[in-house]
Amino acid sequence: MPNGDSFHVRYWDEGTVKGAMRLRDSKTIADFAQAIINRPPVGWETTDDPETWPAQWATEILPIAESALTEIEIGDATKTNSPGKKPTCTWPVTLPLAYAQWANKQALTQLGKAGFRLAAILRAIFEHH
Repeated sequence: MPNGDSFHVRYWDEGTVKGAMRLRDSKTIADFAQAIINRPPVGWETTDDPETWPAQWATEILPIAESALTEIEIGDATKTNSPGKKPTCTWPVTLPLAYAQWANKQALTQLGKAGFRLAAILRAIFEHH
């Protein structure tokens, strides 16, 4: 499994998006977007003043982010010293068997919420101007 920043990018930004697309049997991004439109995620709506929405969304995601980190096993660091390069540290990451399915479902929900919420905030901005 990738280490450090590459774990987030390769696993969450790439792998779980592909996994979320598989959950909706989508081969293309357009098919995936249509599948999300057809079945909006529960809880995407946000109440109160639109200026409070980003803080609400950030607060909402914290427990999911915590689970994403506490459910994995991070091994001991390995330091690399290559001549002419800055020293680096990497940490091996081990994922439980059920982690991928959980992560794909989280990605599907969060991508759906993000799309609907972006539309809602743009509507709130442009309807008042």
